[in-house]
Order: sequence, then C-alpha cells, then structure tokens
Amino acid sequence: LDFLAKTAVKNLIIALGTNDAAGVVDVTACTNSTNQMLDDGIAAGIRMWLADAPWSPDQARAERTQQVNAVFAAIRAQRNGAVGRGPDFFSGFLGHAEDFPTSSDPGGRDDVHPSKNYNRWRDIAANDIAARGYPLAA
Repeated sequence: LDFLAKTAVKNLIIALGTNDAAGVVDVTACTNSTNQMLDDGIAAGIRMWLADAPWSPDQARAERTQQVNAVFAAIRAQRNGAVGRGPDFFSGFLGHAEDFPTSSDPGGRDDVHPSKNYNRWRDIAANDIAARGYPLAA
C-alpha cells in the first residue's frame, strides 16, 4: 500500500472476492496480510473499512466464506473501532444465484464470480456508504 502516502485517500475499503475467501488463500496468510494492509492504511491516516466477502451458490464455498467473514469480524473487534465494517457483500449476494453464470452461459458454470449483475456490487457498496455515512475526513 505504498501508494497511500502519495494520495488524498481518506477512506479505504478492503474486500476479498469469492475466489479468495472461498479457498484460494490460506486463512492465516489472509489474516496476516489483511492486518498488514490495515496497519499501513491506519499509519497513513486513512480510515479503514473491512468488507464481508460475497456469498456463493456453492455450499462449500459459502461456508468457507462465512469462516473468513468471521475472521474479519474478529479483526474488526480486536481493533476496537479503528477498523469499520465495510459493505456486507455476503448478505447482499445471499440467495441471488441468478447473478452467477450457469452451465448454459458462455464459459460455463461459475460459482465464484457473480458476473451476471455487476450492478449488485455497486448497489451494495453505495447503499452501505449511504447508510453508514463514511466520514469525508480520516
């Protein structure tokens, strides 16, 4: 996050995609790198937010993502308010299997990338920002 010292960023949301949260990354490594990014942002005077990773229609991936989101909740709790909860992409995609490519779509079935409705990403983030009133200053 070296770029942070060179920008006017006041708020930064850290978010994992489904593929990362659902098993591509080791939870310990993910925890360590997430904490490092949070430390770097806080040291640069930026208000840091940690988002919940998105739901997947694949049950094993959804369960794994819930485990990662529990780790993120623990990280937020350990930091006593220094890190806010970012957008809840898990709940936002929960039950929306129609957003994920199926076997009849070009490229085939994909339980990792909810790419059929990019507007949902935008709407989840925008609604979260509006509801929480992200501060304009660090």
